[in-house]
Amino acid sequence: MVHCPFSLTSVGMNKYKQLTYEQRIRLEVLLKKGIKKKEIAEEITIDRITLYREINRNKQKRGGYNAKWAQQLAEERKERFTCPRKLSLRIKNTIEEKLNQECHHQK
Repeated sequence: MVHCPFSLTSVGMNKYKQLTYEQRIRLEVLLKKGIKKKEIAEEITIDRITLYREINRNKQKRGGYNAKWAQQLAEERKERFTCPRKLSLRIKNTIEEKLNQECHHQK
């Protein structure tokens, strides 16, 4: 039997960390300076995908990124979702089973 390393804990589930207000301020400053997004992500030590998600999720209606506005939106979202979102054991097992099946088919 082939062992497959996939489990929901091994794929980094629930390890996403929100940006701090200081990181958001730094992001705004660097964007205004015209620094490339890849370099900004390295500068504020976040993943490039996290950077793009942050910008798209928190941009203003007029476009552009504002750290204070982004922080306010993040705090509002956090209040709305104070209940931890958990997978039932049945759903978690189904997902892991599907991942393992996919792993076995690739070998």
